[in-house]
Amino acid sequence: MNDQPQKKSGCLLYGCIGAIVVAVLASGGLYFGAKKLMSKAAEAIYTDISADMEDMDLTEEERTEADGLLLQLKDGLQSGDIGFSDLPDLIEAVEASDLKEYAALLTGKRIINSNAELSDEEKSDGTKQISRFVDGMSKGRFGEQEFEDLLGSIGEQTEDGTIKIDKAPTAEQLREMIQRAQTMSDGAGLGPDGLEIDFVGELQTLVDRVLAPK
Repeated sequence: MNDQPQKKSGCLLYGCIGAIVVAVLASGGLYFGAKKLMSKAAEAIYTDISADMEDMDLTEEERTEADGLLLQLKDGLQSGDIGFSDLPDLIEAVEASDLKEYAALLTGKRIINSNAELSDEEKSDGTKQISRFVDGMSKGRFGEQEFEDLLGSIGEQTEDGTIKIDKAPTAEQLREMIQRAQTMSDGAGLGPDGLEIDFVGELQTLVDRVLAPK
């Protein structure tokens, strides 16, 4: 039985940007209402990605640098330096990065490590296989269908066709997911190293993209 509480998963930018877009739409595009909602979403970006950073292998120097870049994004959204018209650029920049794949890796790692029944060796191998799989996503070997097939091991399909991950997947479910990740990665000819990402560099690219002089 999994008796360890799971940490709240952060958004790693993409989900938070989606929240900003929803905020603008929910306000009907009214300037002051949308600006207020964007400001709240900016706080969510900073808080949630800071939570994600707890699971990243970063040096103290890298954490400090990443925190500074996140503050620039938050302040830009709250001050209006990043406006409604800049959101497409921000989304496009995230799409062009490996941040979505990295978010998937962090979520998988968090779910695997929170299960008390898996051995340390299984957790280590599980994280490695998920890293290989998301590396395949980054390289275009896997798409949305393969990702949903993988998540199907630990969740159920909803009415809209998406997969809702179980609140506390069992050890057997996680072992099945890990095995699927390994089988698909092997079949795609992926190497053993998994996803490599320069998180600070990716954030710097985003900041440069949306806060460059107009």
